[in-house]
Amino acid sequence: MASQATAATLIIDGIEFVDGEAAFADELVELSFGTPPPTSTNFLDGTSALGVPDYTGGSNGTGSVSLGNGGFIILKFTDNVLTTSGTDSDDLFVFEVGPSVERTAVEIGTAAGTFYSVGDVAGSLSSIDIDAFDLGGNTEFTFVKLTDSFFTGEAGGTVGADIDAVGAISSRLVTDDPDDDQDDNGINPVPLPATGILLIAGLAGLTAMRRRK
Repeated sequence: MASQATAATLIIDGIEFVDGEAAFADELVELSFGTPPPTSTNFLDGTSALGVPDYTGGSNGTGSVSLGNGGFIILKFTDNVLTTSGTDSDDLFVFEVGPSVERTAVEIGTAAGTFYSVGDVAGSLSSIDIDAFDLGGNTEFTFVKLTDSFFTGEAGGTVGADIDAVGAISSRLVTDDPDDDQDDNGINPVPLPATGILLIAGLAGLTAMRRRK
């Protein structure tokens, strides 16, 4: 069945996401905690980084995942893709939360699994202009990999970068499933060979009727 992604613009922390909730990462691909890892059970669930920002705050809060020192997480967009904007405006926003400003290395990956480094984010500097990295104006990106790079030897319940959400500011909705036999309107197209067979069968039937008359 063809995807029916829709958009309603969201503005979060002054950042406009034109594809609304669809602009945010949808799937957890991999989570690897660093050393030491976080110890609070509230911050061990990688799926907390999916969807729109929903961190509730506090040491007992929910809605984000802590990576531990040097840990990483890979997230995937499924109903949209991250794109370049063709300008010097920001294209990707990482919602890193908590009282500490923890530097996070950012990589973005194509559907084929090729990853490119696009620098770091830390604290208020949470958005990235991916056009600045000359990755190709028409390239689309499906994955985002975030790696904690704030190595201080700290330990605790929320050690490492704390990821709440990842949103594509420059985004294109995915409205077609390439593996689906249906077109955009949900109609199953008839392959040309089958059409030809039906046409031949129809003509043969008409000829037989005429002969009986």
